[in-house]
Amino acid sequence: MLGNFTYCNPTKLYFGQNALDGLNEELPKYGKNVLLVYGGGSIKKNGIYDKVVEILKANGKEVYEDAGVMPNPTVEKLNEGMWIATWALNTLVAKGKTTDWMVHMLGQGVAAHTDATHGMTLAAVSMPYYRYILPYGTAKFARYAENVWNVNPEGKTEIQVANEGLDAMEAWMKKIGLVMNITELGAAKAMLDGMVKSTLIMDGGYKVMDADDIRTVLQASF
Repeated sequence: MLGNFTYCNPTKLYFGQNALDGLNEELPKYGKNVLLVYGGGSIKKNGIYDKVVEILKANGKEVYEDAGVMPNPTVEKLNEGMWIATWALNTLVAKGKTTDWMVHMLGQGVAAHTDATHGMTLAAVSMPYYRYILPYGTAKFARYAENVWNVNPEGKTEIQVANEGLDAMEAWMKKIGLVMNITELGAAKAMLDGMVKSTLIMDGGYKVMDADDIRTVLQASF
């Protein structure tokens, strides 16, 4: 139950010659992070991209980009997205191998005693959990580090590569402003016993956790 709330999503348009100048008036009203969403690249060819980025940086904004977005996606593309999501979540891709969903159980254990959403609790417990189980799944974490974070493995042990990958992931999570501990979500040490009991134990991960393991991870998440 979300409770009572007010949602406001206004849109303000500046149209015509010198419309970009309106950004200097609007940007100070908002936070430091800006997501710049655009399509196939015409925004760069016509010079608008450079002008917008210049204004954003002049106003002290941290710019993140989501390029290649399809304008007015067709029904076919929407169906394609739904199909991909279905395959990702219907567990068929996990047949024949074990998968690790324990981090979700930890997040739900925290959510049971706070008002935090699942995504927020996941962010808060992820790094303590991954660092705790890293010795039991080192090869997979090392592969993740190389393929996702471009960690160079030359002259390093597998555990060093894996840790560098988690360091890069943690830095990125902080950069985009994710909650990194459960204290910020309203969790208190007095809730620890309840959160441990509320965490469902799954047997498909790199390590089958017990109550003591769960307590250790949650303590590290404060």
